[in-house]
Amino acid sequence: MTFNPEPRSAEILIALAGGFILIICWEWSTNLYQVIFTQRIEFAPTEKSKVINPSETLLSALEKSSCGSFQQYLAYHDLSMLCESNNVDNWRINEFYKDNGKIYTRVISACLRPLEKLTNLQSERVCSHQLMKSETMDNIQVRVTCSLNSI
Repeated sequence: MTFNPEPRSAEILIALAGGFILIICWEWSTNLYQVIFTQRIEFAPTEKSKVINPSETLLSALEKSSCGSFQQYLAYHDLSMLCESNNVDNWRINEFYKDNGKIYTRVISACLRPLEKLTNLQSERVCSHQLMKSETMDNIQVRVTCSLNSI
């Protein structure tokens, strides 16, 4: 009997099919795990529920979620649906704008917070960069602009 070190084509096909099935099972299990352990987020409670402030979940998602998170993305999407009044119940719109616009101002301040951070960062960079250069007329204008931004 001679020993044949070369594998047969049938063995190669079985190994490839087994590897393919293993990869597919791994992908399905990780996707199933993600679906099962996904956090449920409900921004729109039903009208019959006894929620004191139905916009509170939306506000907490905008204010407390990390920047760029999926929860924040969903909150911004719900906010755009609410403001565009597409497929939204009228009672949610009324709750959003009642109380002299207190909820609306909180939402606007939460939405503008990343923009404020960006402008503060840019003004600090411009001020620190321009202060290193020699005093010219442009630098004086930049200093005035920086001092007005810090007020």
